Amino acid sequence: RGRSRDRSRDSYGGGDTLGGRKRSGGGGGDGSKSGGGFRKRRQHGALTSQYFAMLDAIDYTITHDDGTNITDLAGADLVLCGPSRSSKTALCALLMMRGLKCANVPLVSTLPNFPDFYQHLTELARTTGKVVGLTCSADVLQSIRKARANTALGVESDHTYSSMDAIRQELKAVGRYYGTTGISVVDVSRMATEE
Repeated sequence: RGRSRDRSRDSYGGGDTLGGRKRSGGGGGDGSKSGGGFRKRRQHGALTSQYFAMLDAIDYTITHDDGTNITDLAGADLVLCGPSRSSKTALCALLMMRGLKCANVPLVSTLPNFPDFYQHLTELARTTGKVVGLTCSADVLQSIRKARANTALGVESDHTYSSMDAIRQELKAVGRYYGTTGISVVDVSRMATEE
């Protein structure tokens, strides 16, 4: 029974062992010759830091999704912008699990204070390089929007939201904006989120 208690203590680094191994006779207090127990505990500490960094990233990304808090983007590691349904939220969700604080903004004129926001986003792009623009082919975007309109929005598939003419005009406007600001652009038409 006494041995069982010792093992229990040793598994948490207690007693006269490091990480469950007895110290060698010449081992110093820094754990450099102790069989790696000290290094394991240091790795555990690093993992804990990464864990809390990921939580911070998740909190930031959720509170900056789909144009929310668009005047507070300075703390972002990455800002994704693009037309509606161009995979901004999905990509941000993937990146936040890797510890990146992400914001995403739909480039639509219905955003509050639209002209002021465009100026703010442009300045952020030019001074930080944190802004990346997403684009998509018209046919792929229309297919996604039709599915979205029918299943979630409860509107007809020929609604302006998924109209080919409207989508083409929207993509042209977004393309012009990217061109004038020098924002890096990624075409997600044929790409999975992980790519």
